[in-house]
Amino acid sequence: MATAPALLHPLDEFYASAGHALPEAEAVTTAALPQAPRDLLAAAGELTPRLERRCGHPLGLRVLARRHANGSYARLVGLVPADGGRPLALGAVKLTLDGFEAALQARILAERVPLGVVLRDAAAIERRSEGLVRVRCDALLATALALDDGVSAAAASPAWLYGRRSRLFDDAGHPLASILELLPPSRSRRGLR
Repeated sequence: MATAPALLHPLDEFYASAGHALPEAEAVTTAALPQAPRDLLAAAGELTPRLERRCGHPLGLRVLARRHANGSYARLVGLVPADGGRPLALGAVKLTLDGFEAALQARILAERVPLGVVLRDAAAIERRSEGLVRVRCDALLATALALDDGVSAAAASPAWLYGRRSRLFDDAGHPLASILELLPPSRSRRGLR
């Protein structure tokens, strides 16, 4: 089954850069989500604060890939507990930097905290959901999420990863960012209560 790049944007650009075919993916409804991912993904707003509440402490970033050119900035990150450990989520984001004020640009480019933390201080930025997805875990995603046996687990019995697509807009309705967030399989989200 071929996956349309738009369904996994901006993750699709990181796959293209690595020369890998996109994993199988499809749009899903809220009702199709298992309970654990539904609690995190179906609610409005930023995912980061919900993950922080669940694990009991702030999250940090593990930058896996980045691109910065011509006013555009994209990154693929793992959201990890501040004290280390496995990613609690994988995020792919592509931003138009000039849409953010200078102080926010600096915080984004510093790559120290998740975008959800940066946006806590941002006025007049609206997040619009573009839907929920499920994606077959492949070797690239297994490695990015630091799953126990990574490549062999993804090849032997690929699990579904659940996520959501969204976009950010300024107060005039201009697009600022495209975001895809994916959660690891429930059994791999250690540290969550």
